[in-house]
Amino acid sequence: MLAVGCSSGGGNDKAAPAFDLEALGQHGERVTLAEHRGTPVVLNFWASWCAPCVKEMPLLERTHQRLGDDVQFLGIDGNDSRRLAVDLMAKTKVTYPSGYDPKDAVFRQYRLRGRPTTVFIDADGTIKGIHAGELKEADLHDLLRRYLGIDAT
Repeated sequence: MLAVGCSSGGGNDKAAPAFDLEALGQHGERVTLAEHRGTPVVLNFWASWCAPCVKEMPLLERTHQRLGDDVQFLGIDGNDSRRLAVDLMAKTKVTYPSGYDPKDAVFRQYRLRGRPTTVFIDADGTIKGIHAGELKEADLHDLLRRYLGIDAT
């Protein structure tokens, strides 16, 4: 597990870059970070061609269902085929919103290096931590508690 706390000099955390993307599988809907201000966000960057992404999606969905309104789960599918991404969301029964970022603009804005990567954002819109690589259940629970103060057990 690679978990990285995101602090810039002086202990000040970095504001999460805003985004506004077309929602996968929901014609005319948008996925934005701004609409979730006031709620902690678990932001997962994924793609249908990424085997570890596919493996962790059911865990993210289960945790999303368990936590309800305590935290908002969002996905960003990038560098991918829209059709394959929508098919994967249906296959894995993911219900949380995912935005479509075919050119990886948001991925680059967040300065990420690989998939899957999960970003933990507090209710004020501040990045509290980043996890690069596939999440396992114990890791996800630990990171939710450490970065967002949420007990997922």
